[in-house]
Amino acid sequence: GSFRSFVRQGCLLEIKQGEIRLVDPDNASINMVGVECGLDIYPDSVSGSFNFVALNLRREGRLLFGIERCEVSGESGLNNPLSESRIDTRLQLRYPGVISHALLALEFEGSPTGWDAKIDLNGNLDLGKNGLPAAISGRLIGLADSGEIAIRGFQLRLDRDNGQLNASMAIPSKTRGFELSGTLQLARFSLTRWLGFARNLMPGLAIALDNITDGSLDFILTSGGLIVPRIRACSTGSCFTGSGSVKSFAKPDVVLDLQTDFVDLGKAIPEAVGEFPNAPRFSHEPLTPYPGKPTNPGETGIDYNINLASQKVKYGPLKFSNGKVRITQGKTDKLNRLEDVLIYGDGDGYGGKFKGLCILGGAKHLPMAITARRSKAALGRFQLPENWALITRKRLRPSILTSRRTKLISRNLKTAKNLQTEMPGGIFPPCVPSMPMASLK
Repeated sequence: GSFRSFVRQGCLLEIKQGEIRLVDPDNASINMVGVECGLDIYPDSVSGSFNFVALNLRREGRLLFGIERCEVSGESGLNNPLSESRIDTRLQLRYPGVISHALLALEFEGSPTGWDAKIDLNGNLDLGKNGLPAAISGRLIGLADSGEIAIRGFQLRLDRDNGQLNASMAIPSKTRGFELSGTLQLARFSLTRWLGFARNLMPGLAIALDNITDGSLDFILTSGGLIVPRIRACSTGSCFTGSGSVKSFAKPDVVLDLQTDFVDLGKAIPEAVGEFPNAPRFSHEPLTPYPGKPTNPGETGIDYNINLASQKVKYGPLKFSNGKVRITQGKTDKLNRLEDVLIYGDGDGYGGKFKGLCILGGAKHLPMAITARRSKAALGRFQLPENWALITRKRLRPSILTSRRTKLISRNLKTAKNLQTEMPGGIFPPCVPSMPMASLK
């Protein structure tokens, strides 16, 4: 007779120390060992447990994916499993090159109105010499016939970075593509660790981007691009708000437009005020290519266009207002294939306007260059501390260096319309012999 007639009164399926092996013509194999099974089977339901010691997917002897110590127990309807089930799963994962090891706990419960899955994944990503600890936990909820999956309270942790995700994911169909929209809150996040362009910045700015806190963003992610209509993030004592996007993943260009009330440039870029911290060090490469790369066929580089604005700006002893900064990529070095980072800035202060350009990158002995221009500013109004004072050299175009000799500056700067300067480290910082050169017009 039929299978249903065989199990009409119910039957018990038992397996002790089972082994399953599948091999395809390309020498790929699936091997499951230590299978233990005890299932009560009825015409419309099944309950019990299914366990195995290991399941390995290999190709030519090399492990591609592995599951170990898998334990599955519960019950499920056979007519509509998603609406008639309660299943608990525990297992260990290995995915060489991605996950060195991970523990997964999954609790699934289905009812006629929908289903609810609680997930707890804790393990180690295969990044760097010793790997990085990572964890994901939260709930996935599916309502019957809604076509969407709700992501609720997903706690995300990757090494020191952590946050929480609440979102809704559209299930792809003939009439609708993939879409994930929601809110991501970041207690801490590092741009420098994960994004290649941030590794190519001067150490002080790289440190600032390595510790972004109190972040929150609303987003819409599709298979084609990313839109972020609301962003809030804090770093080096300033909190920025604004929006961003990556319009096309085929040719990604990261665009950010952010504003804040106050910025201390000495904290964001300490090199600009004569301080030289050590760059943050990581045991692995970033997840996105370095600027100017990749050079490998088929890889996609990432451009960026970051616009920052601040009502007030503090630069050492100097104070400006209406500060604006644009950060984008520059030319690519022919030798190391790394792009320069261009930082355009302008602001108001001391009765006039200032505009500048800072170029980051290039040779190791000249990691940055600064050019600045003033318009109608009364430079004599600068109240500089002793170690920020300026002196002039005897040249046709006065060249100035930071010094403690303050008296030599006033008669030269007050009358100069255009002043070409070469000095260590930026505009008016304390003198440090190893600082890069800059110019002020």
